[in-house]
Amino acid sequence: MRRRESPAIQLDLSRPPAHPGKRMPSLKFLTMVLLSCLVFSSLLALRFARFSRLDPGSIALSRRAIPSHWQNPPQGDRQGMDGLLAPRDREDRCHSRSRHHLYRQPSRFKPSKYLVSKLRQYEALHQRCAPEAEKSRQDGGGGSSCQFLVWVSYSGLGNKLVTLAATFLYALLTDRVLLVDPGVDLEELLCEPFPGSSWLLPSSFPREWLRGLNESSQHRFGSIVRDAGKCVPDASHLIAAPGKVYIHLTHTYDEQDRRFFCEGEQEFLRKVPWLFIKSNNYFVPSFYFMPTFRAELERMFPERETVFHHLGRYLLHPSNSVWARTTRYYESYLGGAELLVGLQLRTFEGSIEAFSNQVLECVVENKMLPNVTRDDEASRLIDGGEDRSISVLITSLHQIYYERLRDMYVMFPTEDLSRVKVHLPSHEGVQKTDTSDHDKKALMEIFLLSFCDTLVTSPMSTFGYVAQGLAGLRPRVLRRLEDDPTQPACSSVLSVDPCFHAPPLYDCDCKGGRDPGKVLDAVKHCQDVKWGIQLVNNPSDE
Repeated sequence: MRRRESPAIQLDLSRPPAHPGKRMPSLKFLTMVLLSCLVFSSLLALRFARFSRLDPGSIALSRRAIPSHWQNPPQGDRQGMDGLLAPRDREDRCHSRSRHHLYRQPSRFKPSKYLVSKLRQYEALHQRCAPEAEKSRQDGGGGSSCQFLVWVSYSGLGNKLVTLAATFLYALLTDRVLLVDPGVDLEELLCEPFPGSSWLLPSSFPREWLRGLNESSQHRFGSIVRDAGKCVPDASHLIAAPGKVYIHLTHTYDEQDRRFFCEGEQEFLRKVPWLFIKSNNYFVPSFYFMPTFRAELERMFPERETVFHHLGRYLLHPSNSVWARTTRYYESYLGGAELLVGLQLRTFEGSIEAFSNQVLECVVENKMLPNVTRDDEASRLIDGGEDRSISVLITSLHQIYYERLRDMYVMFPTEDLSRVKVHLPSHEGVQKTDTSDHDKKALMEIFLLSFCDTLVTSPMSTFGYVAQGLAGLRPRVLRRLEDDPTQPACSSVLSVDPCFHAPPLYDCDCKGGRDPGKVLDAVKHCQDVKWGIQLVNNPSDE
């Protein structure tokens, strides 16, 4: 209900004060003075609470009627995400890790006990082995029992975040220690995720060698496979294991590179001390085609669509500077709404005007946002209007989507009397990959989207995949502009997990390639990328 202003209390102050010894003020007068003081102090307290420097999240918690278990969850659940995160010192310097629960609803997905145990084992391994990385590199890995996996920074921010999670999963599956190449600004964007040790590649490592890793690199795995000759299912023709191997998994990889997703080739790679992975693809779904990996994955993730959801929440914590931007924006513009709707709008081709019309059609027809009426007088007479507050968060490189939606709700009233406010944190015009301030804005917007109650995302956008994965939401994904215009403007996706845009054909038995979306029940084609694949739950799990 709309809050009503407290009525002003008028006092007659024209009389002079009572003379000492004269009759005391009446009880009625004293009551009125007391009431005035109470009203004034209440208003003052409200104003102070609104504008004072409160603990981050105190305003966020006023956004809607929140269950008591969300406002005051057990300490372990608040900071540990049901055990996903290891207990930290009370003075954890990464604010986003300890305060995330103040802005995002609790996940409906709980991590398995097996995944939690794997993460604790990995943390112990990382703490033991990470300090040995430099020595291992110098002696070619021969003097250490530890094996290393290096994630090479590449492509835009959304691609980086999904490949970070995919690469970390490979480290879990193979008992390797993940080290990351920070590239231009990763250290400015994310906190260190592992307690007691760093995940950064030693600064002494030759960065020029990393920058030169591509499809023609000397240590490329695909070249080793090609040089070995004929395809053999058990990869017994791959004999001599070098000290380091580069795994090329970008969109330019070829048939030999794709043998990385075969069990026989994985046996060969287990002998290599140092592996380097460079990718712009979320390659997790193809791990399920290897029986050994699949068995382990089913234990870690009984709900298959939660792979990125759990690993993303475990790994990806914005740095304090990014987190401060994020929470300031949330508290200033979004925190007071009863419903928060996120629209992640990215166009790769086609008409911006046509895409804008499609967005409006999607949100109104699916009742994500209320429709408007041009009959202003009639709208005031609607009985039973909800009169609720809705905030719309738009993330886009272009301002036009914000302007059209904002203007619609400014010019016309909504049919149900809802009050809709539209917000656009930034509009850069073009993507500025590896530009620090641009990447900080992008990461802020990804996390703001992940705080939303419902989402609309753009097809083929890893930016949207990260937001939906962190939120644990199945969004409505917009139809690609080149697809049949008679189809719905948007549709609900099958899975929270991201789509692998460039999967290999299934050919580990060397019998000719088969459609990877038709081999396993666990892996199906994506709705936004028909040739892509993604993880889905069993129908019985729905």
